[in-house]
Amino acid sequence: METKRFEQLKREVESARSEAAQAKGAFEQLMKQLKEEFGCRSVEEAQKLLRKLEKEAEEAEESYLEVEAAYKKKWHGSGAGE
Repeated sequence: METKRFEQLKREVESARSEAAQAKGAFEQLMKQLKEEFGCRSVEEAQKLLRKLEKEAEEAEESYLEVEAAYKKKWHGSGAGE
């Protein structure tokens, strides 16, 4: 193998190792944050929690819209206060 080609491959391998180490560090930091902030020990737990929170947010929005509609009907629909 040519020396130049070998040196190029060596640099590429070193670069890939460095990127892998950075990615691993970022992943570990994110996992630590998930555990500290949300009590999740895995990506699967975080996804399950996310689905639960999305459902709760959707239910809260539906509840709000129902209350808002009742308010508008009571205070704006009857002509009261206008």
